[in-house]
Amino acid sequence: MRARHEAIAASDARIEFFPNLDLQAAVTDGLHFDKAAKLRIGRRFAQAFFAATDFELEIIASIIEFLE
Repeated sequence: MRARHEAIAASDARIEFFPNLDLQAAVTDGLHFDKAAKLRIGRRFAQAFFAATDFELEIIASIIEFLE
């Protein structure tokens, strides 16, 4: 399934894909991420969104700094 998601993202400029396999140790009950992992995923989502919408890098840096 993950490979299909990556392929779909690669075929459509409106779709971004970012992996989260590095966060598997933060899955607390076999399904849900812990708070720290959810925040990291949120940062990745925000970075992908801002990159896709051409936000200024200074704005992105400020928002990411605020989220940390």
